[in-house]
Amino acid sequence: KISYVSNYGNSNRNVFLKGEAFFNVTPSDVPFIVTTNFAKIIVLGTKFNVRARDDGFETGVNEGSVEINKNDKSLVLSKGQRALIESKNAEITHSSSTNNHYPGWLNNKIICDNTSLDKICKEIERTYNIKILFKDISKKRVSISGIIDLYPNNLKSVISSISLLADLEFKLKGDAYIVL
Repeated sequence: KISYVSNYGNSNRNVFLKGEAFFNVTPSDVPFIVTTNFAKIIVLGTKFNVRARDDGFETGVNEGSVEINKNDKSLVLSKGQRALIESKNAEITHSSSTNNHYPGWLNNKIICDNTSLDKICKEIERTYNIKILFKDISKKRVSISGIIDLYPNNLKSVISSISLLADLEFKLKGDAYIVL
């Protein structure tokens, strides 16, 4: 969800984001500002991704640079850099660099860099509108590294890839997958 005020473009380029969006910003004397519940991102001209969902915040830069502001602290990111905020009360942390497939959602991929199975399954649930349940909740902490291709309308291939990477079995039961 992106919202903005009626005079957008005249004297401001401010937007409010809840969710995820990729921005390709044209340089201007008027700064482009993305405000989320987690932080504010200020840019003059660049290509970058912002994810601001209930489960956390991420900004990664594909071209140019951005400044992230939160609680009177700021962090400048340039091409190939990424920052995270794990919860609304947490500070900004500098994360690993981006890659050629960043952002994954724009390239039909889930990019895993020691990513928890819980986080990966939530992304798959969101993408394919399904439910994934864990028989043993400790399996949520299993970490995966690699790139998972999201084949449109081919959920079986995605589940098969995750099953192989996590060395776990997934079983379809009714309208949900169960991680065994």
